[in-house]
Amino acid sequence: MRILGLLSVLCCPMALMAQVAATEAGCTVTVGGMACNGPQPGKTAHQNPPILMFLLIKLAPGASFDSWDSEPDCLIFGINGGILVNELTPFGEVSLEKDSVTLMPRELAYRLRNTTSRPIEFRIAQVRR
Repeated sequence: MRILGLLSVLCCPMALMAQVAATEAGCTVTVGGMACNGPQPGKTAHQNPPILMFLLIKLAPGASFDSWDSEPDCLIFGINGGILVNELTPFGEVSLEKDSVTLMPRELAYRLRNTTSRPIEFRIAQVRR
C-alpha cells in the first residue's frame, strides 16, 4: 500500500504538467471574415506541453463560425443567450444560454450560424497539442 501511495505521488506531478499552460484569445466574426487578437485558432504550431486554449467569439448577425482542419474536441460555453444553427450534418442547434455547455467532437465538421438579429458571444475551450 505504501508503494502505491509513493507511485501516485511520483506520477501526479507529470499529469499536472500537461495542464499548466493556458492562453486566451478573442475573435470577432462578421459576414465578411474573422479578426482575432492573440493566437489564431487552427494555426497553432505543434507545442509541447499541450495548451488549454480559450477563445471568446463574438458572432455578428448572419455570420458563421466554421470548424478548422484537425481541430480537437472543443467545448462551447454560452454567455449572453441565443441559438446557433449548425448548417452541416448532423443539422441542429446549439444553445448559448448563460452557463450552458456543448461538446463539439472533432469527428464532426460544423458551421455554426447566428440567425438572430443581434450579436452573440460564446467561449470555446480546446486542448492544443
